[in-house]
Amino acid sequence: MKKIPLMNKFFTLFILSVLIAQSQVPTGILEEIKKNSNSIKKAKNDPLEKQFLHAKSLERTGLYEEAIMLYKEINNKNPGNSRYFQPMKKYLRQIESWDTLLVYTEKYVKARNEDFTSQLDLLDIYLWMKKESLWKQISFDLLENESLNNKSIKNVIRHLINNGKYDFAYERLIEYRKKIAEKDFYSMEMAMLFGMQMLFDKATMEYLLFLESHPNKFQTVSDRFMAYPDNPEIINTISAILLKSH
Repeated sequence: MKKIPLMNKFFTLFILSVLIAQSQVPTGILEEIKKNSNSIKKAKNDPLEKQFLHAKSLERTGLYEEAIMLYKEINNKNPGNSRYFQPMKKYLRQIESWDTLLVYTEKYVKARNEDFTSQLDLLDIYLWMKKESLWKQISFDLLENESLNNKSIKNVIRHLINNGKYDFAYERLIEYRKKIAEKDFYSMEMAMLFGMQMLFDKATMEYLLFLESHPNKFQTVSDRFMAYPDNPEIINTISAILLKSH
């Protein structure tokens, strides 16, 4: 009887193991793979997707005017697609083309039936355009929306903080804490956000609030304080708040 070379044996075993593994893959996973494969093929044949990829290519090569013309055309054809909208939003913000950006954002919001994600985009635009009455109104509407969960509320607060609306955001947060009866809600994250904005007094108060409910996190908070700049004014501000808290 002819012996099978050792390498061939290993190769045969490998092929068998692959075939066995394939036969044991759940049907749902195989269907999902096929579905994703079909989606990729469809995207390659989608004229709008080809336009989008071309616009991205134009942008990368510095042909911004040509790129923005394509972005506008794409978003007119499919106004509710976040993937198509966000690059245009980013570029129009850079060149401060606020009126154009507002027109396309309103189309985007309408196409998405005013969902939470699109409302946040609209909030951004109003903040950038310094339309105070409008960004405040949409903030109130979102923060008072009973259907939103805590994660969404945090998202709204973060957008306000990142756009410099510290006092307004903080007041709304305090109101929301009372509403849900969680006085330390979002306290650690707020402390870090305030710290990054060099608002060390507010950051300190939020850390203290966090520690009231999480005393076992003392070392974590202490490490945060130690990372602050070694500046006498900052140290005095923090010390005064800490002394007052006792």
